Amino acid sequence: MGKKSIHHFGDRLRQIADAMFDGNQSELARSLEMKPSSFAKYTGGDRKPGSSVLQRLSRLGVNINWFLSGEGSLMQEDASSGTEGETPTASAKPDIASRETTMKASGERFYQIPVVRVRESKDGPELVEDQNGPHWLSESYIRRTYGIAPARLREFQVTGNTMENTIRSGDWVLVGMWNRDCLVDGAVCLIRGPSGLLIRRIRLCGPMVVLAADNTSVPDLEIKREQWNHEYEPLGSILAVMRRM
Repeated sequence: MGKKSIHHFGDRLRQIADAMFDGNQSELARSLEMKPSSFAKYTGGDRKPGSSVLQRLSRLGVNINWFLSGEGSLMQEDASSGTEGETPTASAKPDIASRETTMKASGERFYQIPVVRVRESKDGPELVEDQNGPHWLSESYIRRTYGIAPARLREFQVTGNTMENTIRSGDWVLVGMWNRDCLVDGAVCLIRGPSGLLIRRIRLCGPMVVLAADNTSVPDLEIKREQWNHEYEPLGSILAVMRRM
């Protein structure tokens, strides 16, 4: 990467400061957990952003594809949907196949996290993936933080109050999709059941599987193991809640 390309990053950081902090670069530096002197090295073209900077920008809502390539909009375009209940939802975006879902920067490989929405069908709710998710995370960060392969990571938007205050309606969550994992007591999981999709905390109580709600006003579901094995399917575990301030 040449000096000219590095200067492009400085220009884009200034654009972010203009868009989000009324041009106050010191505020942007604080939001990125940088000292002003370190931030100045990026804006001056003396240092290129690494994976930690890109991840902090992503958490601020910056479109990392735009930051790296100059293509698209500065801010992430959050998907939304009006599906009721407690199902995760997200809207699809067009031209899924036209964009790369991995990229390299500063020696790191970044993965675009697919957004998954719920679509009703005659056989019940099914999950539909949109590869053009707004967030990019590095492979090393995914493996270090969540302990899974990047290909298993998905993003959902949750509706419903079953898991308040752990997960609020409208929150975005990162989910590690199931890969023949064993049930873990206390894990918060995305589950397909007779009534559709739900998010509950799993409690293993001898012959029973309890699907617990963190919201004390919502009753728990107690299920016999045999019924669990035949009528319920764990789809993934909730790894993180991404909530903007």
